[in-house]
Amino acid sequence: MIVDTDKYDKAVERLLRGEKMLNVGIDIIAKDGSIKNAILSSEIIDNQGIKNILTVIIDETENNLLHYSLEAERIRLENIIQGTGVGTWEWNIETGETKFNEAWAYMLGYTLEELALINIDTWIKLTHPEDLAKAELNLKKHFTGELDFYKCELRLKHKNGEWVWVLDSGSVIEWDKDDQPLKMFGTHVDINAIKIAEEKVKELSVRDPLTNIYNRRYVFERLEELSEIYKRAGLIFSVAILDIDKFKFVNDNFGHQAGDFVIKEFSKIVSDNMRTTDIFGRIGGEEFIVVAIDSCKNTTAQLVERILEQVRSKLFEFNEYGINCTFSGGVADVTEFLKDEFLIEKIIERADNRMYGAKNTGRNKILIDDVIYE
Repeated sequence: MIVDTDKYDKAVERLLRGEKMLNVGIDIIAKDGSIKNAILSSEIIDNQGIKNILTVIIDETENNLLHYSLEAERIRLENIIQGTGVGTWEWNIETGETKFNEAWAYMLGYTLEELALINIDTWIKLTHPEDLAKAELNLKKHFTGELDFYKCELRLKHKNGEWVWVLDSGSVIEWDKDDQPLKMFGTHVDINAIKIAEEKVKELSVRDPLTNIYNRRYVFERLEELSEIYKRAGLIFSVAILDIDKFKFVNDNFGHQAGDFVIKEFSKIVSDNMRTTDIFGRIGGEEFIVVAIDSCKNTTAQLVERILEQVRSKLFEFNEYGINCTFSGGVADVTEFLKDEFLIEKIIERADNRMYGAKNTGRNKILIDDVIYE
C-alpha cells in the first residue's frame, strides 16, 4: 500500500501522458505494517502495438537509515566540536594542502578567511622553533607505525605575536599501496591556561617563600648541570657563599619579623647586582649562594665586594628600628680542581670554608685563597 497516494497518482498521470516516471521516492506499507522507503521508476513500453508498463521498485529503507544515522552523527560531532572549541585540521601530505575549522583559526587570533590559503609550510612558520623538531619526530614515529597516534604539545604564534600552547593530535586516515601516508586528520586543543598554571607551580617549587629567590634544591640542580658542562666543554663558573653577620643578634634584639625583613632586603640588594646568567639562592636561614657563570673567583669576589659595600652603607629600617648589617663571604671556582676529579661538594666546601675563614678573622669581608676583600 502506498502511503502518499496523491504523490503516486500524479506520477501515474505523467506516465500516461508519455513521460517517464524516474526515481520517485515513495513510502510503502509492508505486510508486517512497517513503512519501507522505496525508489520507483516506471515507463510505458510499446511491444508490437501492445503497451506494457515496466516498473522497478528499489527498497531504500536501509540506505536511508544509514544516511540519517550518518547525518545525525555528523551533526553530533559538529556540536561537540563547537561546544568544546576544539580546532580541527586536515592535511593532504602529498600536496601539503591543509584545511582548518573556525575554532582552529580563532585560537591564533585569525578568521578562517585569513587562513584560507594556508598550507603545511605556514603551519611550520607558526610553530615555535624549539617545538618543531619534537613535532616532526612524533609525526615520523606515527608514519612508521611506532606510535598509533600523533600527539605533541607545542607553541603556535598568535596574531598578536604571543605564543599559545596547544595539544596537537591526529592520525593518518589514508595510505598508499606502499604504506606511505596520504591524508591525515587531527585536532588542536587550547592548553595555554594549563601550561601557564604549570609554569607558575613549577616556579613556586623552585623559589624560597620568604625572599622569592631560588631555593637550595634548584640551585644544586643547576650546579649539577653546570658541572657536566664544565667537564664536557670547559665552561668555568664560580661559587660564593654569603652569610649575614651576627644575625642571631638581630632576631634576639629586634624580633623574628625584623630578621625576616633584613633577609628580604638583603636578598633584594644582591638580586639587583646579579647578571641575567647568574644564579642567586637561599640555602639556609641567613646563608646564601651566588653561582656566577663564565666568571673566575677574582671577578666574582669583586662583584660580591661591591654588594658588601652596599649592604654596609644601608640602614635597614624596620618599624622604629634602624638596623646595620654586614656579611661574610667565601669564593671558589672550578679551575681550582682537576676537571676529572671535580665535584660540586668540593667547590661548595671550599667556598664555605673560606666564608668561615672570613668570619673567624673579624667578619664583614670576602675571602678567596689568601686574598681578603674588605
